[in-house]
Amino acid sequence: MLSRLNIEVFFTEDNYDYFDEKAEDIWEVINMKYSEYLAPELVSQLIDLHTSLKDLGSSIRQYEKSEFLKTHREYYQNAGKQSAAAHLIDLIEILNDLKEAGYSELARD
Repeated sequence: MLSRLNIEVFFTEDNYDYFDEKAEDIWEVINMKYSEYLAPELVSQLIDLHTSLKDLGSSIRQYEKSEFLKTHREYYQNAGKQSAAAHLIDLIEILNDLKEAGYSELARD
């Protein structure tokens, strides 16, 4: 997974904001009245998705610490990259599970 990441593009404030926004969107669905109408398995998967998105944001923040803590730069960069790779794998698995369960948007023209 790490070999496929473009480090300069991935670990940015814009990506942090994007993943955080998506996590909050999912959390709103879970906390709204809609969750009482959703299957418990779906709610569980959405919670996992929310958590993984938040964790991915934390990985980006971890990497960003290398800019401020220059004496430990390599440590924070490596920690952020390793953590991001693990959370991206988790996200892909969750999204695949949701798709297999029939929860995906149809392709648009």
